[in-house]
Amino acid sequence: MEDLHINKKHSNIIKGIAILFVILGHMNYIDCAGPWGVHLFLILSGYGIYCSLEINGVKDFWKKRIQAVFLPYLFCTIFFLFIRFILNEKISFIMVIVSLLGLDFDMNVDSTMWYISYIFACYAMVWVIMKLKVKNKYAAICVGMLLWLCITIAGYKGFIWHKGTIAWAYVFSFPLGLFWARYRKKQISSKLKKMICGVMTTVCIAIVILDYGKPHSGIEELIFTFSAALAVLLFSQIISFYKVPIIKGGVYKTQESSHILCI
Repeated sequence: MEDLHINKKHSNIIKGIAILFVILGHMNYIDCAGPWGVHLFLILSGYGIYCSLEINGVKDFWKKRIQAVFLPYLFCTIFFLFIRFILNEKISFIMVIVSLLGLDFDMNVDSTMWYISYIFACYAMVWVIMKLKVKNKYAAICVGMLLWLCITIAGYKGFIWHKGTIAWAYVFSFPLGLFWARYRKKQISSKLKKMICGVMTTVCIAIVILDYGKPHSGIEELIFTFSAALAVLLFSQIISFYKVPIIKGGVYKTQESSHILCI
């Protein structure tokens, strides 16, 4: 039986595809490709966070997130602000501060960096759930669902993130990564896993083909972008079932070498 497993090599390839989608999307070469990449990043992030917590618990949770996500963001933002300063572009002191803190919700300095605050909101949700889970599993589930709903509503209404980010459309991505990791070792026959992945991939590809090039808004945009990302992820999983060398990478056998894919 194959696990529904995403090893580190597999993850890196999907991240590369996600980066390519984001670039092509921002260059308007592929319809809504930017959100495809964001969905993939969020799914992998949810998967990696769960696997990390499974091994280490909440110990050094925020320290690891800051080292893995915020510090690289900070370095890139400082470089980006420096370039804008050299080009004599006017940026207020307040905007510099909020950008360095990852709080540029209105995309005034860099239209792509809203993602940092969004992913940290997801991290906060998971951290609260794990803290509560120790005391009461059901309370953790209820609070987690409430926080998940609040993040989605905040994105949809533009309370926090600019509506142009369509932050609400990523409602299922991070939770899917968590659930994927949680049930990756579920005992299901290899034949059934391959069949399920095959059917779901076919459905997702059909949705993308039928909807491609049409105006997207609301729930249609969510379905279209999420289906495209899921098709990529499921197709890569099917390839891994057949031990294709490019993403085989070896399944991790021990906790010491386990899949900590935190983005």
